[in-house]
Amino acid sequence: MFGYKVMPKLIMALLGFVVGFSMLFPYINSFNVVSQFLEKNPNLVLPTQILCGVIIAGAFLSLIKIVGFIAGFLISGFLIKAIFDIVLQNNLASQQAIENLPVNPNTLGWLIFIGVGVIGGIIASRKTEFAIGLLSMILGAFLTAFYTLYGIEVLTKFGNLKAFMNGKSSNLSTISSTELAVFLGVAFVYFFLVYWLSHRKEKIKEEQT
Repeated sequence: MFGYKVMPKLIMALLGFVVGFSMLFPYINSFNVVSQFLEKNPNLVLPTQILCGVIIAGAFLSLIKIVGFIAGFLISGFLIKAIFDIVLQNNLASQQAIENLPVNPNTLGWLIFIGVGVIGGIIASRKTEFAIGLLSMILGAFLTAFYTLYGIEVLTKFGNLKAFMNGKSSNLSTISSTELAVFLGVAFVYFFLVYWLSHRKEKIKEEQT
């Protein structure tokens, strides 16, 4: 949440490294020429794995706009879909309104996912650095709020989120409207806190220069 300026590139580089290290290397090693060479030179196995990781990490960073679109699409889409499901599950008026539509609620939810996801992906690809940082901040705020609410429910021994995390419920839509309101409120507070602190830090830097 606080590392929104550094974490996006770092996460992408680490993800690329893991893909190269654990997926590209086994594929290359499946060729007889390579596998026989490494069998004769076992001390080169780890350096080769690391080299594969570095190559894919570089590729991921060079394709940051494409990855930015995918990240924007998935994060914004899944967030709005989760909120849609929870609101629909706990709001009778919304359920009655959707019944009059020519599509079923599940289809509508995925259409909203695609629509919002495309918008989020386009924004992320046009202003990649800013968008990825913003998405990182939002995702961090939502995750921190999620586990804050879960911690509260663990301490109070009450709440549907606690049941979901403990495997007693397999659907997040069972979360109540009160829990949703608390979750969104806490997420907004975290997001505003990070934004305010970063803005204040930049203002102090400008005053010093």
